[in-house]
Amino acid sequence: MINNLMILWHTLKVKNNLLIVLIFALSLASYCAEDKQPGFFEELYDETSFGAWADLTLGYYRDRSNDEEELFGWHTYLYATTKFNERWNLFTEFEYEYENQYSEGDAENKIILERLKLQYTASDAFEFTIGKFNTPWGLWTPEHWTINVDNINAPLHEKNVYVPRKSIGVMIEGVFFPSNWLELKYALFLANGVGSEDKDQVFGDHVGMGGDLRVIFDEKYTLGTSVYHQDDSITDQKRDSGLVYVNVELPYNLTFRSEGMMQKRENPNDLIQTIYTSLKWQFHEKWYLAYRWDKGDDFREDFEGRHTIHTLTLGYFLNEHIRIRVEVAKHEIENVRQSDGLELLFRVGYIF
Repeated sequence: MINNLMILWHTLKVKNNLLIVLIFALSLASYCAEDKQPGFFEELYDETSFGAWADLTLGYYRDRSNDEEELFGWHTYLYATTKFNERWNLFTEFEYEYENQYSEGDAENKIILERLKLQYTASDAFEFTIGKFNTPWGLWTPEHWTINVDNINAPLHEKNVYVPRKSIGVMIEGVFFPSNWLELKYALFLANGVGSEDKDQVFGDHVGMGGDLRVIFDEKYTLGTSVYHQDDSITDQKRDSGLVYVNVELPYNLTFRSEGMMQKRENPNDLIQTIYTSLKWQFHEKWYLAYRWDKGDDFREDFEGRHTIHTLTLGYFLNEHIRIRVEVAKHEIENVRQSDGLELLFRVGYIF
């Protein structure tokens, strides 16, 4: 079965434009199968909901050598959900991004198809997805929208994209309720195993597959694990990754969260490790304070080596639309070419 799927995706080359054609063709077929009457496009529009949000990020970084860099970033997300019937829906998401990343050269200025997925829901226990979707990998990656997360800076495993944030392929997921205080959630997927956000790789040469399993007790305690296998023939690397995570809602409006990752690379024979632990205090309906400690391998050009980060974030939600965050981070880098540094960040976001 897996080999047949690989051959099919290899034939299609798994290019975004062909993926779009495939999904919209399936969506159209699903909708027409319901024997709709005239007024197709009007009914389709009536069953489509739209959303958008945007944020602005300003940053300043200074190391112990007094070298200074500045960051400016702007993101706008537009998304839509079309409900064809009780079982079929289509989700589409586009991002406009303008950002410089504390480095010389031109800033990134691009429009990205973030997600495009057709979903079939048979029951709570079984949902089938085909398209481009968030990789089910721990806590941060599936919910990485910057308007929603507690901290401005992402954890080390997310910044390095050790596992792709997005996958193009097929996925099944679901949730079971053994009792009124226990939930079991699972996800299994087969995808193109893209090695970076900018590569559009052929599925047959770059297989990615994995899964996620989490247990939720009394809606307050979450314990889970994720696994991912990637086969990249261009770099001759096979990567096996594992991640464990926990999220606990504590008394006094405190939330504890931690994710630890390990990745084994076949060539070179490296073992990559990262971990973060965070504590959030919602001390007011509109205000929160969050501390996060990160430690691990960081292979980004500006921070290559072992990296420890202490991050403190103050968040203020003015109303249901406007969210403001201010953050300070102390960077400790185990690299003779780089010195430790201090980072200040400001972000304001608006939900339309």
